[in-house]
Amino acid sequence: ALPILDGGSISNVFTKMFGITKDDEPVIVALEKQGRFYRKYKMNEEMTYENIIKFANLLEIGKAPRYFNSGLPNKNFKNSYAKELDRESYLSLMNDRSKEVFIMYYIPNCEWCLRLENIWETLAYRNRNYRSLVIAKMDLSLNDLDDLVITDFPTLMFYSSSANPNDPDKRQVEIYYSQKRDYRSLLKYLFSKIPELETEYKLTNDL
Repeated sequence: ALPILDGGSISNVFTKMFGITKDDEPVIVALEKQGRFYRKYKMNEEMTYENIIKFANLLEIGKAPRYFNSGLPNKNFKNSYAKELDRESYLSLMNDRSKEVFIMYYIPNCEWCLRLENIWETLAYRNRNYRSLVIAKMDLSLNDLDDLVITDFPTLMFYSSSANPNDPDKRQVEIYYSQKRDYRSLLKYLFSKIPELETEYKLTNDL
């Protein structure tokens, strides 16, 4: 069965999954369970009998277009040095092979995420002059990332600008950071991944 949803008849949790507001027209969506998670699908065509049947048939053969949320937190980024990403800017950054990228994936009201926030901002601030490094963060309550499944928050991942040996047009496979999460440990980790960063850092900061 395909649920027909509108923003006034279902919970806020479910409407957020599909970016539906109370002012939207009813829409048809589908969830496909993948282990503990779901792939999301949303019919974008006019709601006619023919389009509903077409959407159902595409779901059945695995050809329905996926739906992905994309959004930024509703807050002031003026004093933030860690780049806040939505889905679109994330995909753009992943395609920019001139940058090394270190991302903190978080969700709001996560105690451990809040504890790391100031350290992460300090790391971004003190390395702001190294133009080939982007220190970023992403709210995964607002954004979907294809088949990247993250269950623990915060999760830190480093993306090298080096080519992926299995696909030279893409980045090297992401690396989960699993070391200590104090400032000095994070900094030393970056130095190990980007040796020239240490020289740049010493010009403007005290170790």
